[in-house]
Amino acid sequence: MQLASLKWDSDFFGYNIAKLEVDDPINFSFSSSPFFRLVYVFSKQPIHGFESKLVDKKACFFTDCISINNEIVNQDILIEPFDALSHSYDQLKSLTLESGIFSRFFVDKNFVNNEYSKLYTKWIENSVSKVSAVEVFVAVQDNELLGFITLTKKADDLADIGLLAVSPKARGRKVATSLIEHAKGYAINLGFTRIQVVTQLNNSPAVKLYESVGFELKELTYIYHIWNYDTI
Repeated sequence: MQLASLKWDSDFFGYNIAKLEVDDPINFSFSSSPFFRLVYVFSKQPIHGFESKLVDKKACFFTDCISINNEIVNQDILIEPFDALSHSYDQLKSLTLESGIFSRFFVDKNFVNNEYSKLYTKWIENSVSKVSAVEVFVAVQDNELLGFITLTKKADDLADIGLLAVSPKARGRKVATSLIEHAKGYAINLGFTRIQVVTQLNNSPAVKLYESVGFELKELTYIYHIWNYDTI
């Protein structure tokens, strides 16, 4: 096992960050590196003795996007591509920051430089500008954004739902399922045959939502954060 320096993360957050992928969690041990302030440790199995460092159980769900279910779509809500001239970016950003409260960058309180807000703001900026996303769809009613979803290309046949959020006042109105089915239809038209979404296993509302619209859990990854002042 060898630490892999993460240039983008290091440059963005302003301190050295590395990643370590663990193949043998049973015999794994770690000593903090003085060069890296933070090390992300990824493992397909839980690592005994590192429970206090666990910040995420990353759950990857997949579904075949061969059809859409119009029966669950809320026809009273308009879903359309985000347009900065027609829609409120401030509302979109606010929903974005609400979308990641189970994120490891929010959960880990060792982040003290507003890293979570910076990261998710950058994420939605890149999505809206199409740097990272194929499209950003918003659910609109009376000129208010009730929710949004981003769709990204991962492979020629695979699309990815990057961000999904619904305003608390709109929950229970099938906004999220309507957004997912709309994104699925858009993906079909682009030639994608599969869609994946990554969420946190501890985010039970999201897990329940994705399972309800046909997604199945295919991969689970345990993620640990080890800061350079940690001792294991």
